[in-house]
Amino acid sequence: MSYGAHPEQFRPTGWPAAAHSERAALIHGTPTPTYAQVRDLSCRVAQRLHSLGYAPGTNGAVLAPNDALGFVCSLGLLRAGVAWIPLNPRDAIAQIGVLLDRLDARVLFVSSAFRAGIARLHAAAPGVREVVVYDEELEEWLADAPSQDVVVADDPGAMARRTGISSSRRPPTRRLSPGCETRMRS
Repeated sequence: MSYGAHPEQFRPTGWPAAAHSERAALIHGTPTPTYAQVRDLSCRVAQRLHSLGYAPGTNGAVLAPNDALGFVCSLGLLRAGVAWIPLNPRDAIAQIGVLLDRLDARVLFVSSAFRAGIARLHAAAPGVREVVVYDEELEEWLADAPSQDVVVADDPGAMARRTGISSSRRPPTRRLSPGCETRMRS
C-alpha cells in the first residue's frame, strides 16, 4: 500500500505537525507512514467520502485490527465530518452487523482479514452503501474520485476558470477538518 501524495484539487492546509512531517507518525509493522503521508492519505479519504455525498450527520465504521492503514481510514472519516464507529474485531460478525444497522452506518472500511464475513455484514446491515476492503482496494477506491467535484479553497482563480464568472467574494467553503479544506460545488 502506498501512502502517496494527495491530488492537487484537495490540499491540506495548516498542518500542525509540519515541522515533523517526515518523522514516523504510526509505528506498526512496515511500511511506517510519516506524518505527511498520514495527512495526505487521510485527506484523500475525506475527499472521496465528500465526493460520494457523505457529510456531517453520516455514520461510517472501521472494522480493523490495530494497524496503521485502518487508523488512517478512521482519520479520513473524521476529516470528512463523518461520525466514526470503531468496531471491535473480536466481536461476532452477527453482533457487528447489528451494530452497523442500529447505528445507521453508511460506509464501512474493513480489513481483508475479515473478508469472509463481509457478505454476512452486508446482509445484516443493508443501509451500508459502501464497503471498502482498505488493505486491498483503497487506492482503486480513491482513484475513482471525480477530480471536478472538489476545488482547492485557497485558489482565487478556480471559480473563474470553472464558471467563467469572476467574483471578489470567496465562494462558500466546507471545512472538512482543521487540516483539510474544500470548496462546495456551486
